[in-house]
Amino acid sequence: MSKVASEIVANTLNDWYIAIKKQEVEESKEYYSKVKKLFDDMEEDQEVLAYYSLLEERHKMLLHSSRGEPLQRHSYFTEDNQEFIRKTNDKLEYNFYLFEAMYEAYNKNYDRAINLYILAERKLADIPDEIEAAEFYSKISYLYTLIKQSVVSQHYIKNAMTIYKRRPDYKSKLAVSTMIVATNYADMERFEESEEHYIEAIELAKELNDDFFVAQLHHNLSILYSDWGQSQKCIDSLQKALENDDWRKSSYFINSMFMMIKELFKIGEKESALNFHIQAQERLASIENKIYEA
Repeated sequence: MSKVASEIVANTLNDWYIAIKKQEVEESKEYYSKVKKLFDDMEEDQEVLAYYSLLEERHKMLLHSSRGEPLQRHSYFTEDNQEFIRKTNDKLEYNFYLFEAMYEAYNKNYDRAINLYILAERKLADIPDEIEAAEFYSKISYLYTLIKQSVVSQHYIKNAMTIYKRRPDYKSKLAVSTMIVATNYADMERFEESEEHYIEAIELAKELNDDFFVAQLHHNLSILYSDWGQSQKCIDSLQKALENDDWRKSSYFINSMFMMIKELFKIGEKESALNFHIQAQERLASIENKIYEA
C-alpha cells in the first residue's frame, strides 16, 4: 500500500487546528481520532509530527477548559506558563500557513501556495529560530524552482545555505540546498556555475555516505550536461547513477534509462541505445509509468 503524502495529513491537521480555535469540542475529538489513524500510513515527516504534538496539547487544553478533563502534569499549557503559550501560538499560526502553502503546492495551485507562503513568512518573524527560518527558505525556494522563477529561488535558498553553513549537523540540508542552487543555475543556462555546485553537492553527499543521494545528484547532473549539449558527460553521469543498486531498484531508474537512450541516439550509438531501450521496456512491464511508456 502506498504511503499517504504528508501534505494531506498536514492539511487535516490544519482543519483540526481550526476546530480547536473555534472551541468545537466534538469536532476536535473527531479530528483527533482521524489524524491518529492517518499517521499509520503517512510518509515520514518530522515537521508534521511536531505540529501534531502541539495540536494534541492544545486539544487536551480544550477538553480541560470545556469539559473539565484533567491535564497531565507535564503539560506546558498552564496559566503559570503564559510566555510558552504565546510562543506556541506564534508557532501554530506559522505552521498553519506553512502547511496550507505546502498542500496547495502539492496540488499544483502555485499562485495560492505563494500567497500562503508570504503569510507564513510574516509569522516566521515572530519565531526566533534560525533553523526554522532555513527550513522555510528551503521550501519556498523549491516552489520557485518548480515554476522556473530561478532568481527568486536563489534569493531564498542562499539565505538557507548561510544558516546551514554555520551548523555542521545540518550538512545534509546544505547538500540539498546546494543541489537547488545548481538546478536554478541550469535553468538560467549558467551551466559552468551549475556544474560547480552539483560537484560540490556530490562531495557533501559522499561525506555523508549517502550513496542514493550521490546517484540522484549524478542523474540531475546528467540533465545539466544534456541541456549543455555535452552528451558524453551526460552518459558518464548516468552510468555513475546506475551503478547504485538502490537507484536501479527505485522508480527513478526509468528516468535515467530514458535520458541514456536519448543521449546515445544523439551521438549515433544506436545499438547501445536499443539495448537500453529493451531494459527500459522490461522495467515498464513490471512497474507502470504511463508517461515514460508513451
